[in-house]
Amino acid sequence: MIDRSGAEWLEIAMRLLPIAVAAGLGAALIASSGNGQ
Repeated sequence: MIDRSGAEWLEIAMRLLPIAVAAGLGAALIASSGNGQ
């Protein structure tokens, strides 16, 4: 149905990837600091 579905998914992925990485790093830092204390 959607002709440019692949391009749209790629754009969405490229926008969400940095957010997901930042969230993962933030969660890891919180977990490590929580375990340290």
